[in-house]
Amino acid sequence: MFQRLSVFSGSWTVEAAFAVCSAEDQGQLEVLDGLQMLVDNNLLRSPEEASGETRLQMLESIREFAHDHLAESGEGEAIHHRHAQYYASLAEQAEKEKFGSAPQHAWRIRLEAELDNLRAAMDWALEKSQYACELRIATGLWRFWWTHGYWHEGIHWLELGLAGSEPSAGAVRAKALTRMGWMLNKLGDASRSIASLQEGVALWRQIDDQAGLALALSNLGGVLVSYDSAKAITILEEALKIRRGLSDQPGVYATMMNLGNAFNQQGQTNRAIELFTESLKQARAVNDDYSMGVTLINLGDSYTSNGSYEPAEECFAEAERIYQNLADRAGLAEIKRGRGRIALKRGDPVRALDLLSEACGIVFEMDIVGQTLVAIEGIAFAAQKLDDLVKATRLLSACDSIRNQINLSRIQIHQADCEAYLKSIRASLDESAFTTAWAEGSRMTLDQAVAYAVRRGA
Repeated sequence: MFQRLSVFSGSWTVEAAFAVCSAEDQGQLEVLDGLQMLVDNNLLRSPEEASGETRLQMLESIREFAHDHLAESGEGEAIHHRHAQYYASLAEQAEKEKFGSAPQHAWRIRLEAELDNLRAAMDWALEKSQYACELRIATGLWRFWWTHGYWHEGIHWLELGLAGSEPSAGAVRAKALTRMGWMLNKLGDASRSIASLQEGVALWRQIDDQAGLALALSNLGGVLVSYDSAKAITILEEALKIRRGLSDQPGVYATMMNLGNAFNQQGQTNRAIELFTESLKQARAVNDDYSMGVTLINLGDSYTSNGSYEPAEECFAEAERIYQNLADRAGLAEIKRGRGRIALKRGDPVRALDLLSEACGIVFEMDIVGQTLVAIEGIAFAAQKLDDLVKATRLLSACDSIRNQINLSRIQIHQADCEAYLKSIRASLDESAFTTAWAEGSRMTLDQAVAYAVRRGA
């Protein structure tokens, strides 16, 4: 038991110890007795956990000693394999818990506590070329990577597994491509996102998995919203048809939300509001907090565009309660950005500047490029309202330049705002001053633009 436990990294549960370390002829009581004996002899300790869950841990120096003995025993590979399979199943089980704030919250706490073991399992699987096992873990954790701010790490693990797996590896590879494409888009890497999702769509079609195909189509349509809204609508309508045929309610309301974004991009705000409202109603029916939060932000933005500020504020207030419970910093930043936009439209640029600067700092720290640029553009609008026309010009120019470099367009409601503010600036600022400020902004990096945007005073 002592040497087998050395496969764990950080701390672990009694359940995990039993699954990974028990012999075929051992009962659970014998395992528990063995664990207690190790605790009594100071070879294991039980660190205090905020969740109240009993966990066990081995000092690193002792663990290394035990691991050397495990390697000499000849059963090291078998125990590591059981460890990796246990954590692959754990990740997949966590992914299935989509609905209800209590299960989601409990799984977030557990996965955070198990992160060392999940990483160790993926490392071992990669070392042994067990790419399917590694991808099961990396893909199962996709929502955890996102809500905890581990986007780059999540993409890194997916890339490593995909690089080793065969193009014909089936559903495991197709699912990994689909999840990675979604995450890449959230980080502003549209070209790689589209390529990953298109490969996923092709593979799902090849293996004739309709549920997987609908997921990939919905994600692909969601990415294409900003680049070709008409094509996005066609793709999303195919996804919606498949999901309705499968009676996949979560899939239906997720795709409806993406369709709402596509109609927003075409300037059809009322149609978008209808779709967001129906999507929200369905997500509420199953207590899907994550989907409710995203839809509420989209709905709030649409109401703001329509001049319906009170309903927009109500959407952001409800979304804030959800994201506070989810401990989702990116979502909370989006709410600040949405409220900043309302403050601007209501003629309060000082409050808008405060909200947008906070949002900008959070999403920049989390390396979410698209949301960072939207926040900077909002700060430019506030600067224009405060008659700092040179700063507003520099920031809009910087955002245009960076967007061109990474091929990231604006959604229609934000594009319309930019055009209106830029027109107002040009009407008020001397042409020579505008040209100089625009040139200065175009040379800014994202780091420089953020520092300049949140800086107060001259």
